[in-house]
Amino acid sequence: MIRTMILFLMTLLFSTLPIHSINPMPPTSFHQGRHHLKQKQYTSALSSFLSAQQQQPTFAGSYIGEGMVHIKLGAIRKAATAFNRAATLDPNDSSAWHNAATSYNDLGAFEEAEHAYKRSLLLKMYKQLNRVSCTYQDRNGSINHGWIISTTFFETNSNNVSIMYLNNQEIEMETQIEMKTQIEMETQIETQIETMTTTTRIQTTQPFLAILSNIVLIDTLMVEKNACTIHTGRHSLLRTVPRNLGKQLSFPSKNAIIQFNETPVFSILQSTSPTNMYHWMCESMVRLILYLNYIKRNETTSIKIILIPKKRNEMIDATLSMLGIFTNKQFIVHRYQRDQTYHISTLEWIDWDYDYSIGGTFGPGSSEIKENNLNQIKIQWMSLSSSFNTSRPPTSVYYAPSFSLRLVSRQFQELLKLVPVVPTSHTISNTTLLWVSRRQATTRHITNEKDIWNQMSATTSLSLSLPLTIHDGTSSFSDQIKMFQRAKVIIGPHGAGMTLIMFATSTASIMMFPLINEVGLDGYYHHIANAMQINFQTDSLLAMNRNLNMTFNQTQKDFIVEFVVDEL
Repeated sequence: MIRTMILFLMTLLFSTLPIHSINPMPPTSFHQGRHHLKQKQYTSALSSFLSAQQQQPTFAGSYIGEGMVHIKLGAIRKAATAFNRAATLDPNDSSAWHNAATSYNDLGAFEEAEHAYKRSLLLKMYKQLNRVSCTYQDRNGSINHGWIISTTFFETNSNNVSIMYLNNQEIEMETQIEMKTQIEMETQIETQIETMTTTTRIQTTQPFLAILSNIVLIDTLMVEKNACTIHTGRHSLLRTVPRNLGKQLSFPSKNAIIQFNETPVFSILQSTSPTNMYHWMCESMVRLILYLNYIKRNETTSIKIILIPKKRNEMIDATLSMLGIFTNKQFIVHRYQRDQTYHISTLEWIDWDYDYSIGGTFGPGSSEIKENNLNQIKIQWMSLSSSFNTSRPPTSVYYAPSFSLRLVSRQFQELLKLVPVVPTSHTISNTTLLWVSRRQATTRHITNEKDIWNQMSATTSLSLSLPLTIHDGTSSFSDQIKMFQRAKVIIGPHGAGMTLIMFATSTASIMMFPLINEVGLDGYYHHIANAMQINFQTDSLLAMNRNLNMTFNQTQKDFIVEFVVDEL
């Protein structure tokens, strides 16, 4: 397989970044606007921020405040305009670029979003690293100064990173899930890969084990100090940059250092919230279960340290307990302490990248990204073009391999004895209608969902068919899995609660209320449904704003009820 990795740096408005901002002092009405925004008084907040703009037209913060109000009100286009204005006034404000990127992404303006995301990351990294010196010798023997932020493991200035690909077919055969229905599913997916661009874009990942030596771990950033390289891991557009990154690299306190010198460390940390069900199940659990299969196949018996999130959570503890991590004497469980710096001799990390056998090449995306040296900070961007024809932030390596999602599903169902360990013709009876509610969440809750439930109950054909079950995340994790496995029809909004469709049977039907900008394009849950070969539908009639709750009108309620009737 041929790999070509090109060094990219984003297009910059200026050739250099000044250390000090030229942003003027905020006017009084700006502080009033922040107070109103905090109190959720959005009309008053907007009025105050607009007044602040009149008082001090060049103060970027007032435009950021205006943008935040528009986000809360669902006016995404106005928000993008306000954030872009703020970024123009103060090109060094990373929050303006980050918010602009999110707004552009929600509008479907993916090229603008990618540019803004990269600008935001560069600024955050510059703020943390501009006072942290680093010198390294490259492979040509030349002495270089500065830092390299690497979004891929496949290019580094040292020999501290080794890559070992994991064999998909071997793993699937060993877990005994090559049933007839599974083979039929694989054939259908291969057909989809040849005919559907969106399916191709999210079906092109190959897992590998990265083994890194002499690493400083700060949150999820893996730092090769002798090579002045910071690996961001799989998330090419890093969500967060640790606020104490520069301090920890420059002056780490001796009392705040944890060293693992002999025992290898395997990390299942992630850059997003560890308590988010999607990212935990489709990233951390995928990594862990692939790793458990790897050490089983290789008959590895050496002691390993498993690095897990510090925050205790029923889902996290339940999944790890079910897998026997807490009781397995081969593993030492360590909860990550964010206020400490980790020095690790051997760090193991499972990742996935583009499957070169499917086609496409690495090269510049549709946005113009030029090579520059910005105050001794370089960023290696991974961009996939050619057959994918998209400028959206890199998604080819964002989603876990399909087979690994099936592996996770199978593993937990076997542990709960919901399916036999040895494949048979065993079938599961779908007996319920499952409504996935976000009533425990702050956004995307259907405020009149009870009206829809009542309308379903009043529909004779439904009242005589399946009982309605509500999933809102308050049940035990094992009970949540059982809810999805027993469901014939699953309905609900885009959100982490939909992750457990990985446990639904292939005879289930799903209707998800999509985000406005992702109707028919949502990679998260479409990808799970593709992997499990489940009937998964979205409709623009039910599209939702990411940041708002929603009240369905009668037309929308009728549409949902008709969908359920048709599926039954």
